[in-house]
Amino acid sequence: MNTTGSNLNYFFDHSLIRTGGSIPINSIHFNTVVTDQDPKFKDYANNNFELDTLSNAKDKGSISISLPDYPHDIKDVDRNLYLPPDCGAYERPQ
Repeated sequence: MNTTGSNLNYFFDHSLIRTGGSIPINSIHFNTVVTDQDPKFKDYANNNFELDTLSNAKDKGSISISLPDYPHDIKDVDRNLYLPPDCGAYERPQ
């Protein structure tokens, strides 16, 4: 499929993203994002993407998105117990 000249429609909300400084952050495509910070996963080399206690994703999730649609994380941890919720699939218990 040729997409030359096509517009890309995207919106990142309450996210950690790596831009390398090459993507301009604006309110049209981004809301409450943390850019170019180490997410501090427990052990990404061994596919453990749980959050370390010092993770930049801690408490950066959206209550209005997480709690109605994803009240439990991938390991069934109740996000309501740790407000504000964390970004991503894993909630880091305090």
